[in-house]
Amino acid sequence: MWKSGHPTRVVLLLLGLLGLGGGLIGVLAADTPAEVKGEDLKPRWNAGDSWVVETRTQALQIRADLDDRKPSPVTWKFTVKKPEKIAGHECHRVEVVCLDAKGNTDKTQPGVVFWVDQKSMAMRQLKTQMPVPGGFRTITESYAFGDNQPTPVAGLLSVLPIDVPLFTAGVSRGLEKYTYEAVSGAAGKRAANDVAFATDIEQSITAAKADEVNRLVPDEFKEFSRDLKAKPVVEVKLKTAEREIRQLWQIGQPWPIYASNGQTTARLIKVTLAQPRN
Repeated sequence: MWKSGHPTRVVLLLLGLLGLGGGLIGVLAADTPAEVKGEDLKPRWNAGDSWVVETRTQALQIRADLDDRKPSPVTWKFTVKKPEKIAGHECHRVEVVCLDAKGNTDKTQPGVVFWVDQKSMAMRQLKTQMPVPGGFRTITESYAFGDNQPTPVAGLLSVLPIDVPLFTAGVSRGLEKYTYEAVSGAAGKRAANDVAFATDIEQSITAAKADEVNRLVPDEFKEFSRDLKAKPVVEVKLKTAEREIRQLWQIGQPWPIYASNGQTTARLIKVTLAQPRN
């Protein structure tokens, strides 16, 4: 077993940053009722739900004459498919595709699939493609939890943030520490050459004030943050040895309305539900 700084994973993270193109985080707001619990924070997904996220990634190296230019946006569509079992756990299967300027699937960009436990909403597995000469190479990473107690998971990619908190932890007063095992292979089908390593991760859920939400979520995305009392916004911070992640989750939304991992920022721009929620 390797610790989270294992060089293979670092290389994969860099490949993801370089290969996915130019584009590719709990407390309540100050006036939010304190009785909101972890179960209230968990997003509710149904097969057929979809949402669109816009990402902007800062290049590793920036030419001096381009310093004043903003990274180009890239849009990604997430779609919840039929449930599938992963290592005996009933999971949501979510497929992610890159969209072109007309809103169609951009087949020149790699796709991503990930599986989230229906009960705990913890991430169980992620499969992505990395560009290689002549096409793409598929990489699968699965996640195991000690005593089967779910933890937050920081996803394999950095240019398309897919990081899932532990929602059932609820609102906390400080950092909470967890450890999970990441395996370079499919869950429940571990091969002799699969590499496993332990990842230490910290999570905090702390107060997201209205003025901070307004600063991080531009006017064009205010659809998801207009009524902070009716639909409170929580802030999640995750930290591993490799990066720090910040998310703003609004209760009732399927994905963070804002996310940042230090290299990429992501904003929720559209949600389409297969069936109305109560």
